[in-house]
Parts: sequence; structure tokens; C-alpha cells
Amino acid sequence: MIRKTLVINGVTRNLVLDKDETLATVLREHLLLTGCKIGCGEGHCGACNVIMNGKVTKSCIYKMSRVPDNAEITTIEGVGTLSDMHPLQVAWMAHGCAQCGFCTPGFIISAKVLLENNPSPTREEVRDWFNKQRNLCRCTGYKPLIDAVMDAAAVLRGEMTKEDLVFKPTGDSIKGTKYIRPSAAQKVTGTWDFDPGEGLPRQHQEHRHQRSRKDARRREGHHLQGHPGCRRHQPDQRPRHAAQAQQDRRL
Repeated sequence: MIRKTLVINGVTRNLVLDKDETLATVLREHLLLTGCKIGCGEGHCGACNVIMNGKVTKSCIYKMSRVPDNAEITTIEGVGTLSDMHPLQVAWMAHGCAQCGFCTPGFIISAKVLLENNPSPTREEVRDWFNKQRNLCRCTGYKPLIDAVMDAAAVLRGEMTKEDLVFKPTGDSIKGTKYIRPSAAQKVTGTWDFDPGEGLPRQHQEHRHQRSRKDARRREGHHLQGHPGCRRHQPDQRPRHAAQAQQDRRL
């Protein structure tokens, strides 16, 4: 056993640990900071990325014996809150970057370090950075992720506001450009809200209600080809810049 004093998300923690434990295990099981995910367990997917002393660190393979005393560690829980999100988190929701959400904390952590060192990256530099940090996504594709980083960089440079990412003016009012569900906010801030009445995560409840609505629409015949509600008759939602999208997917 070893004793470590760490500054985690701005809070000093005095810990007694097994030296062979990984940083990810300590964060998740000892401190309940479960925004740090363990994917491959071999440092190849980036889901476990945290910031340690200003550098992106793959916590799933980083042994506690290597962590220096008084190290400053930032996890996704320390990047922003539901009431004051980091521009990266807002941009992640605005561009619909969180689907399953498993890779989201690692991507935002990596992007945060990138923008701290390079406030005006090009799309190529963002792709190269995610490659270097081994961040992998198998749901969303990489174009919206890179779009989100570029917009967040503009906010941090003062060229736009966080509100500009989500809302746009329409005369004397504003309307949302994206519908933001609470589950998306929870994914990008590392929180997970439980409903004590049902005993299930609210994400699961929401998905259950969505399935119920879809079943009702099918019973009404909305699934039939030719009905206005059929997805086959919806406008093509592919990105207009197909060549750029294809390039980003090669990340």
C-alpha cells in the first residue's frame, strides 16, 4: 500500500492505495468519478483519458505507483457543470456528438488540452490530435466531433458565445437549432441522474417512452412507405460537404 496526495478537480485528496491499481480504477471505484470510462483497458480507445499536470493521460494503463504526489488531475466532472458548461460541452450537444456517449468524456478531455495549447487549430490539426491521443468513436463519426472543436475554439477566442452554438435569432425571438435532451447534458458533464420513483436511469426511461411512441405510430400505419411520417420520404440529411465528411471519417 502507498499513500498519495492528489489534487483532483481542484480538491485535495489524501488516499491510501495499492500501488498496482490503475488511475482509472481509483477514480471510478474509490472516488466514484465514473465519467472516466474504461473501454479497451489497453490505452487504445481514449475513453479513459484524463488530464494530469496539463497532459492527456490514459488512466486505464497508468499505475498509481507512477503518479507523482500532488499531481493535478482533471476528469470530465471537473471540466464544467450543468449550470456552467465548458464551450466544448455545449458544442458537443449542439452538433449531436454524443450518441452512446461512452467515448465523449475522453474526446472532450483531449480537445480541452488541444485548445489550451493551440487556440486556433485547423481541422487537420484536430484530426491529427485525436489520432495522437487514440480517441475512437464508433457511433457518430468524426465530422461532427471536429465541427464541435472548431466552434468551441471560436467561443474561447471570443468570436461567438455559447448561446450562439445552440440558438439563432429569428426576428424578435430565438429558436433552438438543436433539441437538447437532459441525457445529452449528462453525457458531456459526466453526471448520471436517477429517478428514485422508477429506479432506472432517466435515459432508459426516456428511451422506453420513445419506443412506446414509435410502437403507437406503427399501429397507426406511420411506418408504411408513402406515409408522410415515413423516414424514406424525409429529406436527405447527409452533410452538404460530403468530401469533407468522408475525410473526417478516416480519422
